[in-house]
Amino acid sequence: MAYLSRIDIAAFNSAGRPVKFLVTDVRGTKFTWTGEELRWAVNTDATENTRLLSSLIQIDNNQSNVIRFTNGHGLGHGVGMCQWCAERRAELGMRYDAIVLAAYPNSKLLRAY
Repeated sequence: MAYLSRIDIAAFNSAGRPVKFLVTDVRGTKFTWTGEELRWAVNTDATENTRLLSSLIQIDNNQSNVIRFTNGHGLGHGVGMCQWCAERRAELGMRYDAIVLAAYPNSKLLRAY
């Protein structure tokens, strides 16, 4: 088993959300994880209160033998419409165009064909 010495944010998407992480183990080997891979790794043995629900986080590597994640919020990828919200809105009778506009405020729907 290899232990990690630090995790750093390696890349952000256009909305400023971390999408790539540079992971360094105690031997100095470096590799990258996507946000989803980071969540899988962190959540493997996590309790309900310590689960990482999103990669929209800040990372503190300054404590000895501890990597601390802060300011995490949201659920999932952060790349568009929430499928569960869309499903629920449809179940409540919301039309498709209203669902799309609720997920993407200030957008305009146009017929492309």
